[in-house]
Amino acid sequence: MDRLSDGDADPNSVFTRALLPRLQDPNMTLHQLAKQVRRDVQNLASTVNHDQFPAYYDQMSGDLFLARTTASATK
Repeated sequence: MDRLSDGDADPNSVFTRALLPRLQDPNMTLHQLAKQVRRDVQNLASTVNHDQFPAYYDQMSGDLFLARTTASATK
């Protein structure tokens, strides 16, 4: 889903606008990020009566942090 409606002025897709703010959380694992973005996309799409359920496939055996720094890892 690229836009919520014809009048949607946001240049980003629904997925991208859900993803970008979540990338700012250094303590969120990739698995947590994917699940939260999926929920955010579902919520955004539902505002225009559209069902959307982004798929997420995971074969990782550990936690992966995309933005974790040494300072945030010690908190």
